Amino acid sequence: MTAAATAPRAGGIDRLREIAAEAGGVDIDATTLGTPGGGSSEGRTIPLGEGREPYTVRRIGEMDDVDFIRTAIEAGFNLCLYGPPGTGKTTLVEAALGEGRVITQEFSDGTQTEDVAGGFFPAPEKGWEWGDGSLTRALREGKVWFGDDITMGDPRVQSRVFPALDARRRITLSERGGEVVRAEKGFGAVIAHNPNHVGASFSEALASRCLIHVYVGFHAGTARRLGVPGNAVNAAEKMNRDVEAQDPLAGVAPAEAGPATWGPQMRELLAYKKVEEVFGALTAARNLLGLSPEDSRMAARATLESHVSGGVSLDPLRVE
Repeated sequence: MTAAATAPRAGGIDRLREIAAEAGGVDIDATTLGTPGGGSSEGRTIPLGEGREPYTVRRIGEMDDVDFIRTAIEAGFNLCLYGPPGTGKTTLVEAALGEGRVITQEFSDGTQTEDVAGGFFPAPEKGWEWGDGSLTRALREGKVWFGDDITMGDPRVQSRVFPALDARRRITLSERGGEVVRAEKGFGAVIAHNPNHVGASFSEALASRCLIHVYVGFHAGTARRLGVPGNAVNAAEKMNRDVEAQDPLAGVAPAEAGPATWGPQMRELLAYKKVEEVFGALTAARNLLGLSPEDSRMAARATLESHVSGGVSLDPLRVE
């Protein structure tokens, strides 16, 4: 796994542009690239649609994360975002690029090649009608294709995206007489996955088509801004530090380190906030403990008792 990337320094940007052009099969205009560095991003937020909480900007190397993503896409790089579920990988893409510029394919074990490439579907009074898949649409429309949780898909479905993510920048629709759909200007690609998900398949062929790999982990600042109680955030922060200390894919631990344990992410912490508002801190802590995997529960209990319950012994919620 490639370590989390850092932003390109100004002195090396020309070489990175050449690499991007060679790998992506595109011409790179220097005026499209953002400038690394800049001032503090503290407090910067990006509005999201549908009444959702704004996205709190973080950092990747020397740049704000949203600027890094935009710059990488404009430079012709494919990106891979990886890390535990609930850390904001999907939201980062939406905040950086805007929903109108992104066509998302959510992968699962039921995802078919028709979802990605396209296929013929029954049409009233027309018999059968062709419909483009998500990747074909992104190529035609010059948009960014986002393969969310791509490793949850069958490897045969994953392989269908390969020609669009390498120098060919196209897809051949054998289902439609061999039609070749080439990338229009503006096309780009981002994939996201959880490397520790049991049964997930992330091939070297897919990994090699992304020149930039970025680890997305827990962010305490976002949890605090969203109103999660400070003691719960401190506990989550410690548990996530313990996870990353054992996880070589986080770029923190050596490769011989043991498997990751568990740390609550934003979904669990927002649930904690709501439960605490109704039932109080002890019940919220017990509920959070119950969400932890059994093999991590002893460590989670010790941390929650230290940071949240003030030493009061905790057990998961149960009907007694």
